[in-house]
Amino acid sequence: MKKLTVFTLILCLFVTMLAICGCDKESEQADKSVILAQQTWTEASVMADLLKIIIQEKTDIPLKSVDLESEIIQWQAMQQKEVDIWPTYISTLYTSVLKDTGLREPDKVYEYVNKELPAKYDMICSKCFGFSDEYGLAATSQVAEKYDLHTFSDLAKVAGELVLVSDINFMDRPDGFPLIKEKYEMDFKEVKNIGINVKYQALKAGEADIVACYITDAKIDELGLVLLEDDQNAMIPSEGLVLLRGEIGEKYPELEEAINSLAGQISTKEMRNMNYQVEVERKESKDVARDFLKSKGLI
Repeated sequence: MKKLTVFTLILCLFVTMLAICGCDKESEQADKSVILAQQTWTEASVMADLLKIIIQEKTDIPLKSVDLESEIIQWQAMQQKEVDIWPTYISTLYTSVLKDTGLREPDKVYEYVNKELPAKYDMICSKCFGFSDEYGLAATSQVAEKYDLHTFSDLAKVAGELVLVSDINFMDRPDGFPLIKEKYEMDFKEVKNIGINVKYQALKAGEADIVACYITDAKIDELGLVLLEDDQNAMIPSEGLVLLRGEIGEKYPELEEAINSLAGQISTKEMRNMNYQVEVERKESKDVARDFLKSKGLI
């Protein structure tokens, strides 16, 4: 019995040591994981899922994600090497990380950002995914038909007769309405500043004629709104892309290659449709992302 007891004790100790070593290896593996920053609102979730799936399908890189609900916090986390991949927009990098120099042509804005960020911060810009999500203006179909509205210039001529519903961010942000007002000299009969989640309800209820929006908002399709063209390019281009820490890009060249497989693959209409599937049709973001990638032959 004593021999059996000693043997059992040794066996238990051996198993325990294996478990500890296994935990250490798992911890070490987790420490080596590439960290992706994400937010929980619809489009951010879709972008994050597209990236997670494409990276997992095309590489063996250990990957995990962390929710950081602020662009400022995400940028700080990138600088402090707490996250490695930041799905974002060229306008955010251009105006919040760098400085608006007055450029408005998408190619020139990207060229500027892609030159400055590697030099100043050792960060790598992916290629743009194709869709853009800048601020825009949309009219109800009835108002668009009545006033023959197709562009911001068309709207500027009759804005004095119409009511705009907006959120306070759009009216105050330097990359929002101030740019439109300056470029088109546009003044509305009335501007209603309300919560970002209820502005479409006000439009639907007939309390406004025009809504300030992001041009990939699902509500545009759900309510059958007419998205007006920024024909004089007042707004700052806001194409989706990824910022990658240079150190990680050098360590995992296949990571940048996987991310860039999304380059030019997502149109603004397609992104708006993915948002629609999640918000209106109540599909899971990861399922919508996977279906999209399959439809493009990317996975």
